[in-house]
Amino acid sequence: ICPQTPASVRKNRFRKSIRSIAHNCRPPWCPYTALRSLTQFASTLHSVVPPVTSASNPLAPFSTVGVPYVALKQFKSSGHGDAQRAQEKIIAALTSSGQIIVGIEEADGVMGQRTGPNVHPVDKEILSQWLTVMGNPKYRGRILWLLDTCRPDKLAPDVKRPGRCERVIALFPETGAVGIRAVVRAQVVLLGRQFGYRFADEFVDHVPDDLLMKFAGKSGARIKSVLERTRRRHATGVVITPEHLERFVAEDVSFKSEPEAYELQRLIAIAEAIETENADLIPPYYLKQVEKEYKGIGGVKERIELLRRRIDGV
Repeated sequence: ICPQTPASVRKNRFRKSIRSIAHNCRPPWCPYTALRSLTQFASTLHSVVPPVTSASNPLAPFSTVGVPYVALKQFKSSGHGDAQRAQEKIIAALTSSGQIIVGIEEADGVMGQRTGPNVHPVDKEILSQWLTVMGNPKYRGRILWLLDTCRPDKLAPDVKRPGRCERVIALFPETGAVGIRAVVRAQVVLLGRQFGYRFADEFVDHVPDDLLMKFAGKSGARIKSVLERTRRRHATGVVITPEHLERFVAEDVSFKSEPEAYELQRLIAIAEAIETENADLIPPYYLKQVEKEYKGIGGVKERIELLRRRIDGV
């Protein structure tokens, strides 16, 4: 679906695509068929779903797959035993609901840990309960777990073993001119609605491809930040043109560098996908980057360890 497709047509095509997924999720539900279908859906996420912005949730589209979907909210409490009781109620509701999809955002913090500095005993108990339910053959094929995190390395190893959350679907920023243009278009509309920023007519269509490719691999949040800072450089009422954006990109020092935290998240996603034999979901842009800049997966792991020592102090 091209970015110029009307919103109503995009919505209808999106519904058709998820109906085919829902067909594989109806009784009798084969978990591997459902996983394969959801993986195919994730691999075409950028071409089916409207362009993502910095505030979008990657798990949100799964709420319309056709199977009951629940998003796990905050249930931890400072009171003694409150978190365990709340978790027991959640697990009782999930296990008695039939076939269901459970989405957990920021799973590295929600699932809990067994080892590590400053691990609270409550976190260990919470993790044990989740692992018990996820590994129970009684619920296999009934509960599909979707864990969303930008630091999969912080998840407990037991969570990622076969039979629990073994399939890694890595989502990366756009790397092609068409996809980047769609994201820029969405951000321009968003900034116009939120802050009343004025951009020239057909602003996105007139941005040259070579300028767009400088945004390859940059998240929607960074693209939005660049557009905001470009606007703040000029007086109120000035209409922003592609020339303003090109001049800002050429002069801004921070645009040419990448925060180490972003690089760490990207490299961890690549390493996790390769180690779990899901390299087919990594865009060619990042595979070439691995070979050219890091000289293979060994160089990626060395860079990850260096960044961890700098950022996490580990």
